[in-house]
Amino acid sequence: MNQVREVVLEISDKRSAKTLLHTVVMSTVSPDDIKQVQEDLNEKDLHYIHLMDAPVSGAPLNAEAGKMVIMVGGDEANFEMIKPALEAIEETIITRVNWAKAVP
Repeated sequence: MNQVREVVLEISDKRSAKTLLHTVVMSTVSPDDIKQVQEDLNEKDLHYIHLMDAPVSGAPLNAEAGKMVIMVGGDEANFEMIKPALEAIEETIITRVNWAKAVP
């Protein structure tokens, strides 16, 4: 989880514009970890960076065949904004899982 936090904070430090930035975390980390990183960003007044929890499921053969499943947790409006990018990665169903909602 520390690597995710480091990358997100590095991205935030290098951005000069304070415009909306959707950051999709596709690592295998807990939704609580993603929520904590979002809270850390908010405390640093980086409210314009929105994290989405999006772990991927499937075996290597499924990945090669484009048959993975992306399980997305987070705010519904943010999900709708990133959905086209996720659909470009995988042609399979992208599931917005309410129980994995990580970001308020």
